[in-house]
Amino acid sequence: MTTQSAPTVEPQTVRPFGWRDKIGYAAGDLANDMTFMIQAFFFTVYFTKVMGIDPVHIGFLLLGARVLDAFTDIGMGRLVDTMKPAKDGKFKPWIRRIAIPVALSSALMFQSWFANADYGVRVAWMVGFYFLWGSIFYTAINIPYGSMASVISAKAEERAELSVWRSTGAQVAFLGVSTFLPLVVFQGKNVSAMGFGLAAVVMAVLAIFFYGVLYFNVEERIKVVPKEKGEGQSFGELVKSLGTNRALLAIVLAALFLLLGNLLNGAVASFVWLDFYGNGQLQSVASLISTLPAFLLIPVDAALTKRFGKTE
Repeated sequence: MTTQSAPTVEPQTVRPFGWRDKIGYAAGDLANDMTFMIQAFFFTVYFTKVMGIDPVHIGFLLLGARVLDAFTDIGMGRLVDTMKPAKDGKFKPWIRRIAIPVALSSALMFQSWFANADYGVRVAWMVGFYFLWGSIFYTAINIPYGSMASVISAKAEERAELSVWRSTGAQVAFLGVSTFLPLVVFQGKNVSAMGFGLAAVVMAVLAIFFYGVLYFNVEERIKVVPKEKGEGQSFGELVKSLGTNRALLAIVLAALFLLLGNLLNGAVASFVWLDFYGNGQLQSVASLISTLPAFLLIPVDAALTKRFGKTE
């Protein structure tokens, strides 16, 4: 999340807000989740069963990554706030800069070339690409993408529509990845190293494609004046404010526990289907059943927001 506060804005003369913006913004979350969901749901099962990594070492990696993310997320937000906009906008340039690196690092992470190498080499491969993908490249593209909605339209109702379309993109990605990927990477109780490698490459290509849909269809209509360096809260001041701002602390803790819960659920789900039920492909059926109800609510979400308000 960036640290912007009431930026000075200037309307730009571009085409009116419309379907291209909605579909483009939804494609952004589709692109993000092409690399995020394979990590969230299949990272642990891949590195334990294919690469032979001790689960304890994977746990330390995930813990360390979350701690590092606390700094890289804030750092990226500050960087976006203070950098001058490029010709194509303030946030869109990050999409074209990072789309290929984030997709490539995700695809390489799931290649089993070193599955028979020394244990230290396998751990180094896992740690290096996980930090490279998540703490650097994914942070560098996800934070500008999330902030982009604030400059696509000055109207609150249109930004609410973008939020719905972003959720739609996320649900489509979840449905696609969680439904089809188990059919490719699992064979009964076995895990297919070749299936993972192929799936990761296909998802990386799809991520780049959807980032292109986002970049070429979304317009930044609001010109944001960049903050001067040193303006706003420093990192130390932000941390200190957590001790006195109970509302902010509650939001931070709620978001943290929600993220950890989702990651834990995703990490153990594959083991349940593989080791307890004896067929990893059953995960596909379970994901399909659990996801479809969300699509019934998406068409009425915008109307409910307009009628009752976003928070209510």
